[in-house]
Amino acid sequence: MIDPVLLPNSCNDLPGEVISHLQSLYERLNAITWLDGQRDEDRCSDLMREYFARINAITDASRFQRPAGEPSRMRFRDGPDEYRDCGSFGIKWVRSDWPDAIEWTRHCYLRGNISRLHGAIEYMSSIAESNGRDTARHDCWELFGESAANAAPDQVRDGAWFTAGAMAAWTTIEDLANSPNPFEPMLRIWEEGFWPVGHVHSYQDEFVVFIPDRAPVAVFISYKWEDDEKNRWVENLYFDLRRQGIDAKLDRYEVPLGGSFTQYMSSTIEKCRRVLFVVTPASVEAANKGEGGIGFETQLANSIRMSGDRGAFIIPVLREGSVSPNFLRDYRWIDFRDDVAYSTRLSELSDWLTGSIGPPPLGRTTEH
Repeated sequence: MIDPVLLPNSCNDLPGEVISHLQSLYERLNAITWLDGQRDEDRCSDLMREYFARINAITDASRFQRPAGEPSRMRFRDGPDEYRDCGSFGIKWVRSDWPDAIEWTRHCYLRGNISRLHGAIEYMSSIAESNGRDTARHDCWELFGESAANAAPDQVRDGAWFTAGAMAAWTTIEDLANSPNPFEPMLRIWEEGFWPVGHVHSYQDEFVVFIPDRAPVAVFISYKWEDDEKNRWVENLYFDLRRQGIDAKLDRYEVPLGGSFTQYMSSTIEKCRRVLFVVTPASVEAANKGEGGIGFETQLANSIRMSGDRGAFIIPVLREGSVSPNFLRDYRWIDFRDDVAYSTRLSELSDWLTGSIGPPPLGRTTEH
């Protein structure tokens, strides 16, 4: 069990049973191997049905529900593998890849800014306010939400933050509410290894669920801070990789004000184990001399690589010049010097990072 002192001080006056349930929830969240569960689609459908039933029991959802017998209003692709009509709601399965799943987040809500969820959250807040538990509700949402978001892959942080936070917030008033926790089924869907993308904006009785075959590849971008043009190129590479479903890391978007660059570099490189070293004459000089942040990054990345971790590697990304740092001289690099070929090289890099490129199976003939 998690020690009670780890809970916010505002929880001290909560009933002992509620505190115990919060501690159990913390343990449960710590045990989740995000996106690595059983992925039983029938089980997921049953949990989604339970989720809709709990939400609809709390808020007036009649205007969001389709009439009995009316088909789905969404123009999903045909086929049982793409869409499941569950009567009063439907599930769109996304089976392709991370970019497709991430694209769906533009069309969905998982947070409380849709009317269907807003009613449940308002109900929870009103109970907390009228019983002197609003601070505990708020603090637990922040604590549990941030804890889940920090443990989850970047692409699912938003949903993990909302689900864990809302689950904990409701737990603070569970002994006073007349309804079971509506976010329990959603948390169990996460535990099953799915990514619940969210309610579709215009049709809230439609829900999108991603079935990942693996967690997104994380990669750290090591570069030398130079002029605006060079820095902008690195930034564009970062955004383009993320659009491809690669969990790229760039310090200027990761280190908050007052945060430690050294701590960020240490923890992120160790977590990613994959590093892109942007090669320019200035970055090579700094790396060879061990100067500045890039000198520290290369030393740390190289030590992880030399430790025998077979999943760790460093890819030189040749942007300018023709020489890699001394410790990468015999490493295969990818050539990004020609801007005309940028899209081709980006696809090639993405394929290597995700393992899409490799030798053909033994015993089979391949066409060239």
